[in-house]
Amino acid sequence: MPKCVVCAQNVSRYDDTIMCSSSSCAKQFHTKCVDISEESLVELKTSGNIRKWTCNSYDSITNLTKSSAKNDPSINFTSFSGACGFDIDAFITVKIKHAINLITQEVINVLKSEIAKLNMNNCHLADEVNKLRNEVNNLNNENSILKNELQLFSGRSIKLRNEVNNLNNENSILKNELQLFIRKRLEDGSSHSHANKINNINNPDQKAK
Repeated sequence: MPKCVVCAQNVSRYDDTIMCSSSSCAKQFHTKCVDISEESLVELKTSGNIRKWTCNSYDSITNLTKSSAKNDPSINFTSFSGACGFDIDAFITVKIKHAINLITQEVINVLKSEIAKLNMNNCHLADEVNKLRNEVNNLNNENSILKNELQLFSGRSIKLRNEVNNLNNENSILKNELQLFIRKRLEDGSSHSHANKINNINNPDQKAK
């Protein structure tokens, strides 16, 4: 199975690939390794220019080579002795760039996964907080109901206490009235008996009759 020149990974029929059209090169590349987007690949296929593409037209290698030489003129690039003659140092730089991109993408995927987990945990925590908030609200409602019932009970208790006091007062009044009545009857009965005795003494004949 052929390998991509840039990433050195196998090139399968399921990958988006492009081949150098130079008959003396004919090397295959993953399109992502040579910065060819899906849209650009479709355009190359549609226009037929895909048959004219060579690895020398890989702008990233050329640009990397020019940029590196410009930034550090002391660099002495050794040309690769391949059929299309692209720079081996630029090729290595592209491979490093590709490896960094893979690592970066892997890190990004890991971070996305962790963020998704955190979001899920946050959702669970939010649900728990909502449940606790609902429970607190229910407890507050029950507390309010109990307070109202206690107030009603207290009101009834005060009313009953007042009624008991009123009954005690009425009972005291009745007791006093009863005592006065009994005393008066006793006094009336005693006076009547004494009057009869006096009458008998004063009228003995009437007593004999």
